Amino acid sequence: MIYREHIPPAPLSDFIESMYYLKGEMGFEEKMILPDFKTDLLFLFDTRLSGEGGISSSGSTGFVSGFRRNTLRFSYNGHVEMLGVRFMPYGFTQLFGISQQEISSLLQAGDVLHSSRYDEILERLFLQPDPGIKFGIIEAWLMKALMDATIESSLPVRAIHRITATKGILPLREICSHSESEYKQLQRFCHKEMDMAPKAFARMVRFEQLHRSIQSTGSPDWMSMVANFEFTDQSHLIREIRQFTGLPPRAFLRNIDTFI
Repeated sequence: MIYREHIPPAPLSDFIESMYYLKGEMGFEEKMILPDFKTDLLFLFDTRLSGEGGISSSGSTGFVSGFRRNTLRFSYNGHVEMLGVRFMPYGFTQLFGISQQEISSLLQAGDVLHSSRYDEILERLFLQPDPGIKFGIIEAWLMKALMDATIESSLPVRAIHRITATKGILPLREICSHSESEYKQLQRFCHKEMDMAPKAFARMVRFEQLHRSIQSTGSPDWMSMVANFEFTDQSHLIREIRQFTGLPPRAFLRNIDTFI
């Protein structure tokens, strides 16, 4: 199996977390994407991908996996070749001017990006076998989108970025500089754009960071996790794991690589 990851340079890194490439022959695998308010743009090449909601595709195509309240389950089997772009929270909207409500599920990328040279980019990626050059094609396309975009930099958007940068741990009042006006703006923005409260978004961000930390350690010290991520106590941590995965901590640990 071939796996490559690429971190784009600034200024794209303000909007894109990473790009990744996977190719190989695999048996049946099922994965679950945790809710995190990040958007993934997936390019598939002669790959069969099945997802919830009856979505299935083979050949060369793409999907936009947008904001999710719940875990998204998908599977693949046999030959797999995919290139993905994981956007920072609200990054996809800022680059392409497409609201989060329009990408609140798994959608065909061509239906969403029909005016953004998508078909041309998909063909070029399909014809290019080298992962590094594929990354370069995507990076140039996204840089052009950035140059053409009108980037929103309102107080609520900056607050969303700060919540992400501080791993969902910093109190929201501090995120908003203890300003009641800024806090109310953030609340209105989150309810309108995300259909959730700022606190719920911060919980998503914190759990994503917890998941990464557990993956990197393999055998976590739960009490250290409680302290590092500022949970009230161990019971609070257990409730969050159950809320986001439907599993108790030991079962979550056994299946940690199923979640992405």
